[in-house]
Amino acid sequence: MKKKILNKKYLIVLFYFFILVFVNVYVRSEYEKIELNISKFIIHGKENHDELLSNTKNVVSYERLLTFYPGLDNDIVYTPAVTVNPNGSTTNTIDESKLSWNDLKAFERDFIYTTKASTCNEKINKDEIVIKLSHLQDNVSKFLNKDISFKYNGELINFKIKQINSSKYYSFVCIADELYDELLEKEENYIYDVKFDSYKNLQKYREKWLKLENNDFYGLSVSSYSSIDIQSKENKLNDFIDFLNYLNVISALLFLILVIVFIVKLLLNKLNKEMGDNN
Repeated sequence: MKKKILNKKYLIVLFYFFILVFVNVYVRSEYEKIELNISKFIIHGKENHDELLSNTKNVVSYERLLTFYPGLDNDIVYTPAVTVNPNGSTTNTIDESKLSWNDLKAFERDFIYTTKASTCNEKINKDEIVIKLSHLQDNVSKFLNKDISFKYNGELINFKIKQINSSKYYSFVCIADELYDELLEKEENYIYDVKFDSYKNLQKYREKWLKLENNDFYGLSVSSYSSIDIQSKENKLNDFIDFLNYLNVISALLFLILVIVFIVKLLLNKLNKEMGDNN
């Protein structure tokens, strides 16, 4: 009877640790999923890394981005005037009635990310463009069907704006697949939008690929977006992970004590058995 009670206790302990491991894995996996879904990994390079990306098992997919540059200012898009203040700081003159080239540019870069319409889930003609803004202005409908020009390899390309909507990660523009394929053959830069199989691996390669090239242009950019719902989920999961960390430490100590008690009991039983045999 006593042996059955002991066996039941051990089963309860094993079941507890099984549940603890399962909860740890599940919660951390959910947190990683959120982080991966809200993150974008961009490589800015001057060298071809197709082979490296194709042979990296943790890379799910990747896409080349074209580099458009601001074209001509007109009645819908402008270059903000920069004023130098007496203290040496600068101020941009803002015109809220127009689109700003700065709002279209990649973060801390002079160019504008450009991808194909199918990637944006859009269908457009060769002379049309869809603009995705990370900070969407009000009343953007007034810019639709208006002309806008971009520079590509020093030449101007003119478009009509078909649509302007928001982007979760960064600003970019979408052009017809046919035009994208034509321009890709002339693209001088190697800008990659890379998707990984996990957020952990995204962070891993962020460190591993820091020095793939030795030039001033090269760099890695990881951008993310957030919302009230996402922040709420992240905060709850973070709090739960902190709780699990404390629980893991306490459980590890209890497990260590149980192991020591179990070993001591085995030794005592063995000693008692030997003394009984001798008597």
